[in-house]
Amino acid sequence: MMTNHHGKEFIGFMTTAPPIFMPEWLWMRISAPKIRTDERGEPWQAPYGLRKIEAALLDAGIDAAVIDPDHLSKHIDKAKVLAIGHHDYFALGPPSSEWWVLTGREPVNAKSFRKLMERPEIKRAKRNGVKIIVGGPAAWQWLY
Repeated sequence: MMTNHHGKEFIGFMTTAPPIFMPEWLWMRISAPKIRTDERGEPWQAPYGLRKIEAALLDAGIDAAVIDPDHLSKHIDKAKVLAIGHHDYFALGPPSSEWWVLTGREPVNAKSFRKLMERPEIKRAKRNGVKIIVGGPAAWQWLY
């Protein structure tokens, strides 16, 4: 999921919970609307860390771009590396883990990451030797 949460940072906290009292599609539309992209799938806003990595790679003469996950299929077959940033991959951080304990349901942030990694184009990329590098505020979760 790539979103700017309607420009309201605290709305993003809704993505740390499972949908409550409404269907998931509505929950996501409220908390994590799809970001505007160009025809290539490059978002008009992206996490600062991803943009810094993109800029450094471009400065080094390496073809790189931040691409919205919904547009990965356009680019993944040409990729050698897929870098992914996430704020809470496995819902181990607060408040995601608290919502999971309270409701017994998987928060949408972890669910969206799992769905991304299960997509056919990601599986195909892994079979074809694309290296996946994870980072961001939740990189520590890969240690557990």
